[in-house]
Amino acid sequence: MSKQSQSGFTLVELAISLVIIGLVLGMTFKGRELIDGAKVKSVQAQYGKVSAALNIFFERYGRYPGDGCPSNDTTAFTACTNTPDGILSTTAEQTSFWSLLNTSNTLPLSEKKNSIGDAWQVISGNGINAAMPAVFPPTWTFLYSPAVDSQMLCQLERQIDDMNPSTGIIRSDSTVYSSATQDCWALTPQPSKIALKLLP
Repeated sequence: MSKQSQSGFTLVELAISLVIIGLVLGMTFKGRELIDGAKVKSVQAQYGKVSAALNIFFERYGRYPGDGCPSNDTTAFTACTNTPDGILSTTAEQTSFWSLLNTSNTLPLSEKKNSIGDAWQVISGNGINAAMPAVFPPTWTFLYSPAVDSQMLCQLERQIDDMNPSTGIIRSDSTVYSSATQDCWALTPQPSKIALKLLP
């Protein structure tokens, strides 16, 4: 009577398979971290571009883009006939910021795209959260996005600011990170507001 041979995995084959699966999963997670890190670097560069464009416009025209504009999406600097006050506090001024930078060939509208959240807006502190004036001062103008991933926000803070969501040039309503946070990527992701100071 002959025995039938049974096919299956040996312990060695099973161990090798598990190691390969582990390596693939590890590379996937590390790859995501690298992609997210590149997005954060992109936002850092974008903030530099918007800040530079703001200053270039001021050097050319003697006022900030949108400051003193009475109508939404103004495209001609000469149409901004109200007295400038150095902040962009009205909707007309805030929407005209982007259109004036674009029509003056200072900054293209494509810079409104945000790689870590919703598209960028220009807004005053009151427009973000009037109940938090210490975090979002009403006399400041911000580059703002209402929903970004808290991990990426934390990493951006680590790269260019003070790791405190209530102070510095980056302001947020996030409560998931602080100066004691060691690893931003280990945080539980949650949507957070982000505001980067533009003026004054």
